[in-house]
Amino acid sequence: MSNGVFITIQALLAEPTVTAVVGDRIHPVRAPQGDTLPNIVVHLIAEPVDPLLCEDAPVSRVQIDSRAGDATTAITLGETVSTTLNAINNQTIATKRATFQKEGSDVTGENDKADTIIRSTDFDVHWWNS
Repeated sequence: MSNGVFITIQALLAEPTVTAVVGDRIHPVRAPQGDTLPNIVVHLIAEPVDPLLCEDAPVSRVQIDSRAGDATTAITLGETVSTTLNAINNQTIATKRATFQKEGSDVTGENDKADTIIRSTDFDVHWWNS
């Protein structure tokens, strides 16, 4: 699992307002088949190949999908995720220090079967070893 995805998942699992809605259903890449909604899926968009070569803190871009069976829950969960991550500035998350910055897309749509509403939000994760 990439550093950016790992840090993001750990940050969300540590936030009671997020886990009150999804429990521990926060997954890398995709949710397991038949997983209960609502849940969160974190995708890696970009990450440095060799973080040691970065002049500043390495930056990973992640996409967070807040997924639910209805639009209100998906949108509200997406707002909770955004509020949580926007508040993290130079904080220790697991074994890394991290700062999150909202960047890129922020869209709401549905899956192919129209049974899951997805709020997708992109964040840059600036991270370094503690």
